[in-house]
Amino acid sequence: MPNDPFPWSYDCTVRQYLEDAKVLLDIGTGGGEKLSEFQPLPPETYATEAYKPNVTIAKRTLGSLGVKVIEVEDGVQEQSPLPFENAFFDLVIDRHECFETKEVYRVLKTQGIFITQQVGPQNLAELRSMLNMTGTGDADDDEASWSLQALVRRLTETGFELLTAKEHLGFSRFYDIRTIVYLARTIPWDFPGFSVERCNAPLFEIYKRITTTGYFDSKCHRFFLLAQKKGF
Repeated sequence: MPNDPFPWSYDCTVRQYLEDAKVLLDIGTGGGEKLSEFQPLPPETYATEAYKPNVTIAKRTLGSLGVKVIEVEDGVQEQSPLPFENAFFDLVIDRHECFETKEVYRVLKTQGIFITQQVGPQNLAELRSMLNMTGTGDADDDEASWSLQALVRRLTETGFELLTAKEHLGFSRFYDIRTIVYLARTIPWDFPGFSVERCNAPLFEIYKRITTTGYFDSKCHRFFLLAQKKGF
């Protein structure tokens, strides 16, 4: 499932700021695969994860690296306090997980850095439409509340200095129907109630398009923010 290139590099930016970080938090680590790529990690590294099937995987992936994986309640992570003391982290990173701006600010040290790459509400819109799915990015209020502009406003109002804010609206390309089925099963929050049986007819329409044109394209929507907690 290739995407056209983003006008930033999440990995390179994280590595740049890891050099000076002694205490790191990864919000929504998933199975820990991405975090493990940033070895060597700071002496104190923590990760949170809310999706229960991922917690066991993350502990297995990250445990040998000395990372403390903390399970948080599914569905409320972005509304609940992070389980850490004030001004605890030098660096907080977040790839594709919701977050509460004030909580990120609270747990960061003064001059601490926050790096996040987010999935925009238009992501995979055509695919979700074809499958008659209404995922987390469909509602108008999500478009308004979880956009680059909205998060820039929240971060600056909270007290962050924005260092970088970029957006990408391109495409993801699917070359076979198996990839689409795997994806829909893997991210049920974007494809609620998906099953091959339920979606057999639209899947067959997508399959016919792939066999005719060689691929199926759908929007890839991402945005990227790099912010620093201001000192007073």
